Amino acid sequence: MIKQLNEAHQPHTEAPWQIEGKDVGHVSLVAQVVQVKPQATNTVYWLDDSTGRIEARRWRDSGVETEEDPIDNIESNSWVRVTGLMKTYNNKRHLSQVAIRPVTDPNEIWYHLADVIVVTLMSERGAPGQPSQSHTQAASNGLTASAYTAQSSGNSGNSEYAGLPRVQRAILEWIQAQVPCDEGFHIKVISRSVQATEDEFAQALDQLMENGHVFTTTNDTHVALAQ
Repeated sequence: MIKQLNEAHQPHTEAPWQIEGKDVGHVSLVAQVVQVKPQATNTVYWLDDSTGRIEARRWRDSGVETEEDPIDNIESNSWVRVTGLMKTYNNKRHLSQVAIRPVTDPNEIWYHLADVIVVTLMSERGAPGQPSQSHTQAASNGLTASAYTAQSSGNSGNSEYAGLPRVQRAILEWIQAQVPCDEGFHIKVISRSVQATEDEFAQALDQLMENGHVFTTTNDTHVALAQ
């Protein structure tokens, strides 16, 4: 949520941002556009998700004329999903290097809220099947476990991506298992390790990018996890 971004901490100027004590790279949020300000080299979007406001700045491809850029058709009061990096300029934080797209399904707004809750609980208490020490101690003392702990003990598995469709989950788990690489991984290399048809793989990868789970790096054929 934007409130979390506004409360994020950076130990020093070269350090990664931290949200609730965890390092983050790319962040993804769903918010309403309250103002659009096209400029010569970039477009500035003021975003509000009812928890706060933040500015997102998308730099325009120098080879594309402003009136020909379809993204600039995003209007005020519309809802969008934005993925980008936290930056500061003149002591003012904003999102930069953003990918932005309109939200066409109202359920995506509620899905994002639920996703934030799940990720926050996993950060605080551990992934499903891996309760934190405090919860283990509570159980040993005969205390009633929380609803989260009860749900975590189900058959969802230990993967943090257990709730995703099979092919999407396989893509994310494969990338997660590799040694981190700044340029990401070629989609053909990933596809050879995932049991799926070409269409299934392409659709799953598109959905992961739309939902902010992965992003393209050096070019459109290399992707990495959005941490």
